[in-house]
Amino acid sequence: NPEIINVVPKVFPFAIHTFCVFHISNNIKTTLESTRIAFRMAVKVLTSIDFDKHMNAIRNTDPMGLQYILGIPKETWSNLYILMSR
Repeated sequence: NPEIINVVPKVFPFAIHTFCVFHISNNIKTTLESTRIAFRMAVKVLTSIDFDKHMNAIRNTDPMGLQYILGIPKETWSNLYILMSR
């Protein structure tokens, strides 16, 4: 809801907006379960080496799925890049 999205920063100025990984994973337009698994693993890692490893696995098997994922800022779904701990 756009109204909620616009009001939250005013009411909670230090809140960080993140996206639900479950829903992002389900929205990846692919028949490859390996893409969804690699994405969920990329979400959880805490080093850039591991993050890149999982993203490269997606790049090599499902470029269309990767394009969808890259369209969402990683600062909103990746534990490595989110500014605060979830």
